[in-house]
Amino acid sequence: MLTPKPHPIPSLPRPKPKRLPRKEYVTIALAFHRPEGIVFGADTRETCTGYLKRQVPKLVMRPENHQQGMPCAVFAGAGDGSLIDHLIGKLWEGMKHKTDSIEAMIDAAEDALLNAYGRLAKANHPGELPDQQILIGAWCKPNETALVEVTNTVLTRNIKSKAIGCGEYLANYIEDRFWAPKIDLGDLVPVVTYIIDQARKHVDGCGGRTHVAVIKANGEMRQLPKHETKRRTERITDIDHIARSIAKMAMDERIDDDVARQEMMQDVERIMEIRKSMRP
Repeated sequence: MLTPKPHPIPSLPRPKPKRLPRKEYVTIALAFHRPEGIVFGADTRETCTGYLKRQVPKLVMRPENHQQGMPCAVFAGAGDGSLIDHLIGKLWEGMKHKTDSIEAMIDAAEDALLNAYGRLAKANHPGELPDQQILIGAWCKPNETALVEVTNTVLTRNIKSKAIGCGEYLANYIEDRFWAPKIDLGDLVPVVTYIIDQARKHVDGCGGRTHVAVIKANGEMRQLPKHETKRRTERITDIDHIARSIAKMAMDERIDDDVARQEMMQDVERIMEIRKSMRP
């Protein structure tokens, strides 16, 4: 009598382990580069996989104990927060040892980026590394500045202006309205503040406070105090509201020209008063 063979137990697919929620910068960050220096702006909202939101600083300034004349850099990122934090550390570690020229600093950043990804690729499955974007503004002697963009493993040089994150399209639209070839660094601070403020109001995922940092051509690096940024944001919001009122008045053909002129001049006077209050 033959003994029946036992049926093989079918192999079931092994369930994939649940991945912990990533810390993602669902955010907006932008920077403008002019001969007088670089202006950075960012909001402060961080979202973990779309449901957990908290406020964190998005502009990273190095070195932390910076004094004017020391090589320095400002970083702003959008994408996976843990990866961005890791890369910023590696980028600055490479840059701070290569300060003979601004090109040497950027070359060192590119080398550090590729080395970091080379190590990370070995520790992760193919396709597991999340996406990220980083803006880097750097300064070194003799009064050289550069703005570059990092997208995953690609570093792009000679950037004049760039916005990253979920508010990018709105930022580009507003930039097209304000940008002029001769716009200087001082004029860019209110433009950056206005763009971040509009993104916080109208783009889902952006929010929190507005942070603005400046690297000047003389090597000065500073972040605008919270009260100054808040004051500028409030004033620019007021100006925007009045300017829209003027545009609406100008397009209303039913209003008598003299009446329209009188009301628009009153609005212009209100804007001039706000301008005066914006000065330090």
